Parts: sequence; structure tokens; C-alpha cells
Amino acid sequence: MKLRRLLPTLSCSLALLALAAPSSAAPDAPESKLVAPKIVTNVAAPYPASKVGSGEKATVGLLLTLDATGKVTEVSVATSGGAAFDDAAKEAAKSLVFSPATKNGVAIPAKIPFTFSFEEPVVAAPTPAPVKLGALRGVVAARATSRSRARPSR
Repeated sequence: MKLRRLLPTLSCSLALLALAAPSSAAPDAPESKLVAPKIVTNVAAPYPASKVGSGEKATVGLLLTLDATGKVTEVSVATSGGAAFDDAAKEAAKSLVFSPATKNGVAIPAKIPFTFSFEEPVVAAPTPAPVKLGALRGVVAARATSRSRARPSR
């Protein structure tokens, strides 16, 4: 009688033990070491000429496709900052240079996000030409005023 009561508990315990034990049927897959590309040559995107004087600021998020050498091969806009800013960012992105992404030491193509921020450059006011001073000659005459005249004291 006691054995019949223990049997369900025993089988349940064995099932939990089997789930907790690591499986030896599937060998561990070798871990792959992935290294992201790093920027080698950064380029600033020029502020669009059509926006000069507007004081607008913008941020353009791009998705860059890099080949196995780190060269930008494709550029797409992920977050728009407006047509003029998007065009300036895409054009500048083509000049960026990256070290290639690698997987287990082998260079591979990659897609990465990249952001350009735009702020209108502050143009300094031109410095005025220095004023040429000359030497003065002559006599300075003071004119008496009603306040400067001496009044007799009483």
C-alpha cells in the first residue's frame, strides 16, 4: 500500500530531475565572436545651403550597409530630418570609412545605424577695420556756463 502512494511522487521527482539535468544529446555550439565595425574616417555633413538663415536643427538617422572591406555600399534614411537634411546626410555618409565587421576573425558585410545632427553654423560678424587716429593741434577753449560762473557769497 505504501509503495502505491510513493510511486506518483517518485515518478514526478525523476521527471523534474531529467528537466534540470543538462542534455548531453546536443553538444554545445561553438560561440562565434562578432566584432562591430568601427569608424576610421568620419565626415561632417554640411548644413544645407537652402536652409541657411532658417536656424533649423535636424537629426537624420541612417541605416548604412557596409561591405566586407568596411566601405559604405548603401544608405537609407531610417529617421527623416526633412528632405534637404536627408540628402546632405546621405551624401556625407558615402564618404565615411569603417573598419570591417568580423565574425570569428573573418571580415563580413554589416548593416549599422548612423546619425547625423545638423545645427546652423554661427557666422561671426566681420571685424571692422581699425580707425586711423591722427594727431590733434590747436587750443581747447572752454565756454563759461551759468553754473560755472562764480557767484559772490552773501
